[in-house]
Amino acid sequence: MSEENFSLRIEVDNTDKVLGELDEAIDRALEAVGMAASDYAAANCPVDTGLLRNSITYALHGKEAAMSSYESNGTSKRTGKTVKKKTGSYSGTAPDDEKAVYVGTNVEYAGYVEYGDSGGTPRPFLKPAIMDHKDEYKRLVEDALKGFGN
Repeated sequence: MSEENFSLRIEVDNTDKVLGELDEAIDRALEAVGMAASDYAAANCPVDTGLLRNSITYALHGKEAAMSSYESNGTSKRTGKTVKKKTGSYSGTAPDDEKAVYVGTNVEYAGYVEYGDSGGTPRPFLKPAIMDHKDEYKRLVEDALKGFGN
């Protein structure tokens, strides 16, 4: 019996699979950050009827908001009186030009609460929800990406 040269070459390209899994891991990380940030914003939001607080949500790039509608509580905390319930909703999708999570509200007076107006003092709830928890958000991203590629 003679020795024969034998070679075997198997090429497998898993690039698309790896990129897809990375995409999913990044989206999981962004969703975790969005949930945490919207919870912090709601906890810091001044409340009268609850409409503004109840409207705070997040949306991943290219996706719809995490919640589709919201409503006020029907009672004014300031006066204690019953008020007409107000409702609102979200439609459309967040921009898809980059991997991002968007946290906020579409209630028309949110800017006046956050930044104040000529007669009112600013009562920020969105900016602190983002800026005061950066280390936590970094940890959430790191946790979501741990073990990726292993």
